[in-house]
Amino acid sequence: MPPTLNSEHAALSTSASAPNQSESAANVANSKRHAYHWAMDASHGSGVELPETNILRDAGLLTAKRYLDATWQVRKSDDWSTWARHALLALGAGHLLAGIIFFFAYNWDDLPVLAKFALVEAGIIISALSAFFLGMDRPAGQALLIGASVLTGVLLAVIGQVYQTGADAYELFATWVLLILPWTLASRSAAHWLVWLIVTYLAIGLYGLQVLIPADRLDGTELLLILGAVSAALLAVRELVCRSGVPWLAARWTRLVPAFATLLFTFLPAIEYVIGEHLFFEGEPHDMIAFFAVLAAAASVYTTLQKDYAVIALATGFGALFLMAAGGRLLVEAIGFEDIPQVLAMLGLLAAWCTLVTGAAVRLLSTLHARMGAGTGG
Repeated sequence: MPPTLNSEHAALSTSASAPNQSESAANVANSKRHAYHWAMDASHGSGVELPETNILRDAGLLTAKRYLDATWQVRKSDDWSTWARHALLALGAGHLLAGIIFFFAYNWDDLPVLAKFALVEAGIIISALSAFFLGMDRPAGQALLIGASVLTGVLLAVIGQVYQTGADAYELFATWVLLILPWTLASRSAAHWLVWLIVTYLAIGLYGLQVLIPADRLDGTELLLILGAVSAALLAVRELVCRSGVPWLAARWTRLVPAFATLLFTFLPAIEYVIGEHLFFEGEPHDMIAFFAVLAAAASVYTTLQKDYAVIALATGFGALFLMAAGGRLLVEAIGFEDIPQVLAMLGLLAAWCTLVTGAAVRLLSTLHARMGAGTGG
């Protein structure tokens, strides 16, 4: 066992043998002891490895510094080579697709119509067939399917430019969403689903901007709240799917991305209502209520049912920004913003208020960090 983990084992044994101060302390000790033995059982007597180290960290048995030291000691060299291959594959695919797009943009006027279609369609066919033969559940095959999906969007753009169909932008994105859905399902790749979801968000947003808002069937805040509701639904589906045992969707960023989107799309209407200047659209009181509901739901779920400190940190950050904006609005109304003394007084008080809110947020996160054991969730 690595020295760092040996010291934590000794600390655990000492704390377990000391007299308990209260029932809650006994519960914490039992929980930690259970996590420790779980990690040891998982290692099958061969020494602690990275998954077991994560279990110990989630249980609060390893401090942040000791956890970093332990990961360096137990991480295998194969882990780094695997990470490097995946990173280089993602960077290579991204640069290649960007190069194809900019190639068309730069040489658009010089390319004959047949060449425009032939190049893009050949790229789609080669990518799809190569993914099929390499294996659509392997990283290379998944990258090729993502490439085919992006090139499908390029093909739709070429069709729109060559034939000037007059279709609205949302129709292009909606068609794109439907065409690449089979590849997205076949790849079983979280990154591919992220690409598909980005295109879906664009289709929904453009449909709202080009159709629903001009027809007065929707306003800007309602569109943002719809996107927030879609993000929350995706987050809930992700949690349910992961609990059913789908490994390729278990990466932590697959939780953080929809959680951030949900908070952002509900935060913007709420902050617009608080500021009251109607910079982009007119906020309503229910927008603020929706934002508070999202904060409450995040706090309830990710501090108890599915502990995840990162999601709580995101929610705390958005909540702190909201309180800063609300304080600024109150100060402007109370002091004014018309002459230099008023401006200086308001700015000074606003700086003090922001400092206070920041300190309170840091204190709250520190307390939650200690209680949650910096659990990463899954």
